[in-house]
Parts: sequence; structure tokens; C-alpha cells
Amino acid sequence: MSQECTTFLIDYSATMLESTAKFEAYLEYALFEKAQRGRKTDYTHVVLANCAMEKNPNNVKNMFEVFAPSAPITLSSIVKICERLKAMRELDPLDAKQSNVFEALLAIGMQVNDKFNKRKMLKQVMVVTDDLDGLNVDSEDLEVVQANLDLRLILVYCAEQFPDDFSKTKWGQLLALKDGSRKFTLYEVLGTIERITHQPVKPVRIFHGQLRLGADMRNLAASQQDPHCLCINVEGYPATKAVVSLSRKQVQKTEDGKYLPLQSVIEYEIHEPTEDDNEEYHVVPVPKEHVTKAYRYGADYVVLPELLEHERLYTTTPGLDIRGFIETNKVLRHHLCSESVYIMADSREGTAADYVTFAALVDAMIAAEKFAIARYVQKKDSEVQMCLLCPLLVEPSTKKRPADGDGAEAKRALVLCRLPFAEDERSSDFPPLVKQEPPDTALDATMAAFIDSMDMDAAAPPASWCSSTSVRSFDSFVKDSTLPLPDDPSLAESIHDPACIPAIALHHQKHVLLEYFHQRFILRLNNGFSVADLRDSLRSKVSPWVTAETPDLAARIKDTCAVKLVEKPADASAGAYVDEVQDDTSEVPPLETLLALGKQSS
Repeated sequence: MSQECTTFLIDYSATMLESTAKFEAYLEYALFEKAQRGRKTDYTHVVLANCAMEKNPNNVKNMFEVFAPSAPITLSSIVKICERLKAMRELDPLDAKQSNVFEALLAIGMQVNDKFNKRKMLKQVMVVTDDLDGLNVDSEDLEVVQANLDLRLILVYCAEQFPDDFSKTKWGQLLALKDGSRKFTLYEVLGTIERITHQPVKPVRIFHGQLRLGADMRNLAASQQDPHCLCINVEGYPATKAVVSLSRKQVQKTEDGKYLPLQSVIEYEIHEPTEDDNEEYHVVPVPKEHVTKAYRYGADYVVLPELLEHERLYTTTPGLDIRGFIETNKVLRHHLCSESVYIMADSREGTAADYVTFAALVDAMIAAEKFAIARYVQKKDSEVQMCLLCPLLVEPSTKKRPADGDGAEAKRALVLCRLPFAEDERSSDFPPLVKQEPPDTALDATMAAFIDSMDMDAAAPPASWCSSTSVRSFDSFVKDSTLPLPDDPSLAESIHDPACIPAIALHHQKHVLLEYFHQRFILRLNNGFSVADLRDSLRSKVSPWVTAETPDLAARIKDTCAVKLVEKPADASAGAYVDEVQDDTSEVPPLETLLALGKQSS
């Protein structure tokens, strides 16, 4: 949902002192996630119940509103929330025999409804408590409370696990009456901090046109009327996305401590030689109207006249033309390394005939175990690409949509991957081995056992050349809230595929920023910044896949081949590659000696 309001209701009773300190780590992480997105429709609300201080618009007893509902949340707001929670911990805990979490929950429901009225948005409250029977209400009145409480409940129980009779407790009965409610333990919630999550990218259509089979390339406009041409309306969506790290931007720091973005301005100038000894060159500004584009031709530049400018363009129209089919075992893997596109039947302008014909084409390619070589033009007058089309079967989502029946079939698609042109390939010279060693049967057997000990096939999911468990529908990863929860769908944890590696640098950079923010602004540590090592969840993705016998086999190979560690010289610069240790350079003779040697030789 595009709009949401999340309220954190924390029980601050005397028995919750240790648990609240742990939960604040998750709260800081969740708020930092929301601040990074910066959504203007993502409201955050923090409330304390059973607190020694009282401050709330409804004048509820022992209820303190730490942060009123507002959006978007900023880093300064997170600092303010953490400082107020720290101040609350320093107060003496309230020694009350009766909990007022229920009154605070009702007050939150009234406040949220009054603020947003009938606006269509997700309203949820995360309740953190260790008292499952702390609701001051009779079991018979819970249904009335549920009908008047327009909030999705998320219960965080501060214990190792829920009791077996949880359904008989007050909270268990209330969650059973509220659809969409969830329950987690505190340790499950804290585990989301270390969890690797993938943010699903909303599909954006980048291509729509016709998939043609048997078209006349000299007259593509008449393909629809050609009786020998098969035309299918299709559309394309990106299958891969370039992941880049967070980049720093230049900003201006004002006197009041605020930061303002700078605007980039491009200016052109020429450096001319000058006779002034104090200047290296003379700067001559060039107006924009005197700047034109030229083409490099050898050592010269050529400017085409406007009459010929349009002639250099190869006029093209969007489309996907199949040139032929090829067996799957005749396609080189290193040619399939570009970004991919999913090709499917057109969902907007397509008809039932397009769906049936496209599905028949995919099924026929799977049955024949063939790939297709196709000519691809993404949009009008764009470059022509030669691509490979691979058939793909995508299993239906576990989240059933109203349009899906009980027997939903796998969806058909084609994966488009750009093939390199002849000019893109590079030839390499692989020198032969200078020293030929005699065959060593024992060494070969040891190396084979070493490779088998690091075999990752057992951990990989069942593979098929036309389907993969790593490819899933977008619906299975859609979340209705930005709040990180333990049961969120995650490709990294639900698929144990050694080839599915997260962006290590991106996740580590995010962890470093969060750690810096915590040490610098929350703990107020100005004496330095210490960065923790790579998290275990990330290290496990890049660590060698070894078994119990792998170290012993590696040691035997090192002893047989006499592999030794080359120590770096002490005077070598850090990070520099040292090819070999050179002898000390001899002392350079004086100039007079060199001149005398030159006279003797002449």
C-alpha cells in the first residue's frame, strides 16, 4: 500500500527494562530504513505505555507520546526519539499493579482515525510487551474492541517463545479476531537486523511490439498482411538491474548546520598560450552557441552538415524478429553475460490469440530444446541488437490473486539476452606452459578429491534449463508495509542457491552507515569510529564451501607441489604488486667519470 502509519507501542513497565533496551536496537534499525526511503506517505508514531510520565493528546493515564505521527521521518527525528527513550530509561519504573496497554491501544486507534479520517491507508501498531494477559478487558468484550479498532496488530512477545496456551490468553484471543495480525518473539524481530533482504523492483515495461516469425526484413510494415509471417504482440520487462553503491554528493553547509544541494553548471573554455611569465595559459570562454558536435576521423574532426545528419541514422522500428533456432548445447556460456529482458505476451493490447500463440511457441522450443536467434529493436530508431531467446517457465505465485484459479499453470516467457557482435569480442594470447612436468597420478587423484570436497551441487536447488526456483513472480515479493518483519519474503533466505549472491558491497555499506549513525549521533562518540567486520550473513555467502576433509587435502597438495608463501619486502608500498625482488642498485658514478668514458670510446 502506498500510504501507511506505523505505531510502536512499547510497554515500559518494571519487568520490561531489559527487553526495551534490546527492542530499541530494532526500533533504530526500522526507523533508519524508513529514513533512507524518505517517503512522504510513510507515517511513524512512537508511544510508551505504563510510563512514569504522562504526555498524550487523549490524557490517558501513564501514557507518554514520544513522537507524534509525522512523515517523512528524518535522521534528526530518529536522534530525538532515541534521546527521549534514553531519558525515560533513567526514570524510576512505574510500579503499577494494573497495566494500561489496552487503554493506550484504544487511544492510539482514536488518534490515528481522527488524524487520517477516511483516507485509504494501512494503519498498524506494533505492541511490545511481556504480559500476554495485560489487556484490561473481559474476553466477551474483545469482539466489540476488534470491531471498533481499525488497526492491524503486530505483537512482539519479550520471551524466547510463546506459551502453548497462547490462544487462551487475552492477546491470543484479540489477534485471532483481527485479520492480518501477526506475532513474533523479541529475538525473531532482532534477527531482522542481520537478515539480508532484497528490495523488489516494480516491473516497468521497456518494450512493446511484435514478435515476428518469417517476416520479410525489406518490408516490415506489411508483416501483418503477410500470409507467411506469424505476428505476436509481446512486451518486455527488465530481468536484471544494475546495483550501484550509494554515491556521495557535494552539498553546501549553511551557518545553521543545514545542507543544501548544489547545482552543476557546465562551462566551456579554451586554454591559449600566453607570454606572461606568471600565467601558464590564457583562458578564453566559449559561448554555448559556438559549441557543436563533431566526429573523430583519424587525427581530425569532421562536422556533418544538417542535411546529412539524419542520413547517418539507421531508421528502425520496434520489433523482435526471429532469425532462426539453435540447439541449446551449441550456445557458448560466455556469450550470455549481458543484462536480460523478460518477453511475455502483451497484457495491455494483446488478445487471447497472442497468449495462445506465444505459449505454443515457448512450449515448442522447450520440447525441441532449442534457443532462438532474434533481431531486437527496443524503440524507434534505436540500435539493432542480435539476441538469444531462451524459453522460461515461471511457477505460479503462492499468493493467489482473484484472477487465478485453483489450477493455475506455470507462466510462459522468453528471456532475451544480447549477443556480442564480432567487434565486441577480443582475442587473447594464451602462452603455453614453459616447463612440462611428468604426469603424477597421485597428485591428480588428490586434486580431484579436493575439487569434489568443495562441490556445491548438493546445496543448489534442482536445476532445469528452462526453469529456475530463483525466478519468481513479482506478487510473491510484494509487501504492503515498509516495516521490516521476520516473515517478509526474502530471495536470499528462501532460495539456498550458491549462485544467488547478494550485493556484498551494497549491504556492507548500508551496515557501515547505520553503525556510524549509531556511534556518532546516538552514542555521541566523537573520539573515533570503529567499523565492525563483515556480518556473518554476508560472510557465509562468499566464504569457501569446504568440508571436513578439505583442509587436509589442501595441505597435501601444497606439500606435493612445494607451494610456499612469498613474503612481501618490508620497503614495498602497501597494496603494490611486487613481481620479483630486485638487487640493490649500485651507486651512480659522477658526471665527470661518465664524460671521460665517452671520450675514451670515441
